[in-house]
Amino acid sequence: MKKALCLALLLLAACGRKSETPVTETEPPVPPATASTPSIQVITPGLIQVEGATVPTNGLSLWLRADALVTTGPENVVTMWKSPNNMQAMQTSSGRQPRLYPNAINNLPAVRFDGDDDLLETNLNLDPGVVPQATVFAVFNSRVAESSLRKLYGQDDGDYDRAAGLDNRAGDAKTYAVFAGSAGVVGYFTLAANQTYLTTDAWGPKTFSGWVNGKKMLDNVACANEHGLPQLYIGGTGTVFSEPWAGDIAEMLVYSRALTDAERMSIEDYLARKYAVTLDRSAATATPPAAATATQ
Repeated sequence: MKKALCLALLLLAACGRKSETPVTETEPPVPPATASTPSIQVITPGLIQVEGATVPTNGLSLWLRADALVTTGPENVVTMWKSPNNMQAMQTSSGRQPRLYPNAINNLPAVRFDGDDDLLETNLNLDPGVVPQATVFAVFNSRVAESSLRKLYGQDDGDYDRAAGLDNRAGDAKTYAVFAGSAGVVGYFTLAANQTYLTTDAWGPKTFSGWVNGKKMLDNVACANEHGLPQLYIGGTGTVFSEPWAGDIAEMLVYSRALTDAERMSIEDYLARKYAVTLDRSAATATPPAAATATQ
């Protein structure tokens, strides 16, 4: 109960690759708008109520929200993005800091990555040897949709370790993909530029399942991730390969465990309502796609 209450109070108070062509920033940064923090209520130990949806706090290792706990400097550069449990994402290099935009997704703030070299480093380790099962929720968009190498998040040291983002090497016309270790690159879905997405990535010791806007797109595909970098990075794969993201991230929740369907749907409901995402909970893809091995 104490941990859940602390979480609520803190919220209320506030992965040889080709190089990428930089995406030019097309609009100047503007002063952050004052955003109203969603109403949060502790229901019972391990559960809180957010905007009418139940969000479990058990196993919640990282909760990054652009409408709370973001530390900015001049021109709205993000120096630290805090999670309410003493975890954070940060960037100390002034040339690699993303920016906070106040009305980016559904008139709510988002952290914008320039597609050049912006990157945030967390103090969370999602290495499968440390965290066998993990669930990552993300609300984001991309300003580009070309077949390129850009990752939303990851901790890849060169062996296709846990990471997700734009990648054209799966061989199935799907531009958004995940890394599956020795299995290579697995196509996830076809991304459109400037569209808001809500993804739910369920990493297991040997499998991956994924939902896009509530619809199951990958169902227990073979995934053999091994040890990667010791920290999770936001806006790229990490320090070995950059693969910089070009777009906005409004919110991300990372659980160090598998979630039940009811828990997953409740979190998706909260995020969809907040960011005006239309959910589609139709049947899963009938045949899981095969992974394509690529040369790194």
